[in-house]
Amino acid sequence: MSDAPIQADRALVLVEVEVTYGVDPTPAVATNALLPASMTLTPDINMITRGRHSPSYGVRGAIQGKRTWAYEITMPLSGSPIGPPVGEPDWGPLMNAANYSSTSAGGPVTSWTYAPEHKTMTGSCTIYAYMFDLDGDRELFILTGCRNNAKFNFSANGESTVTFTGIGIFNSRTNPADPGDGTWIDPDDFNILQSTAVTWGGRTDRFAALEIDLGWDVVEDLNVGSADSVVRVRLNRAQDGSCSGSYDPEDVDTATYDRLGSIAAETQYALAFVATTSGGSVFTFSAPAVQYLAPTPSSDNGMRRYDQPFLCADSSDAGDDYFTFVLTHP
Repeated sequence: MSDAPIQADRALVLVEVEVTYGVDPTPAVATNALLPASMTLTPDINMITRGRHSPSYGVRGAIQGKRTWAYEITMPLSGSPIGPPVGEPDWGPLMNAANYSSTSAGGPVTSWTYAPEHKTMTGSCTIYAYMFDLDGDRELFILTGCRNNAKFNFSANGESTVTFTGIGIFNSRTNPADPGDGTWIDPDDFNILQSTAVTWGGRTDRFAALEIDLGWDVVEDLNVGSADSVVRVRLNRAQDGSCSGSYDPEDVDTATYDRLGSIAAETQYALAFVATTSGGSVFTFSAPAVQYLAPTPSSDNGMRRYDQPFLCADSSDAGDDYFTFVLTHP
């Protein structure tokens, strides 16, 4: 049974990496809070009917099977850190739930590097979702064992975001106390990203919009023997087997940029671009082995563009570098 998404007039999310899969690490408001641009929760509870005869004509009640909930959390791509003076971005634990590791550098910490972990699947997180409405009603939904995909969206005419779409195991629902107004104030949360052009193979492309999808399918691993019939949530590689993306470069001189020739030759290029927030934090994104697919001509305010899709691959059999990024604090 899948119900309609649960939405709220206000939402506060606490997210913390799990040390042991499915075990609630009890995230705290002071250190694990993030303010999403949007959030939805969708129950997916399976009720099992008991089809058997009984001495009477009464109706036997159903019993609850699996208790998974789908979620979608969209975060502004800002350099807002957890805790002073600098730290991991508040949405960092959700990258861990996408099977990415994070490594800090500097003393004090000045940068965080995110890279995929292909050979093991250990990343997961617990989500505390506070939902508020204008009538003063408050609900807290707790999901454990959460894993998700991530999709980055960069825009020259809007807020750049990262959207996490995943599944967690429903733990509980309560009517909590209000965490307080101070939780909702974060002056760095609304930093605007200024992106540079995309560089690839010694060439440069300007773009109006760019999207990168990590390409995970989030699935339920159903097993007999668990109290709720769900042992864990898994990440499977999507059917096309690859992280993918697209952007819309301007039409350029084909004598200089032989895009179609590069596609026909199945050449792989190193792709990179940099985005800087108004607060001075810098995101450096890179994909070492990008293969371009057939472009589609388009237009934007009378200017000719291409919708240019691409696939991201590992640079070698050692792997785990198909799409990485570094956040550097000022």
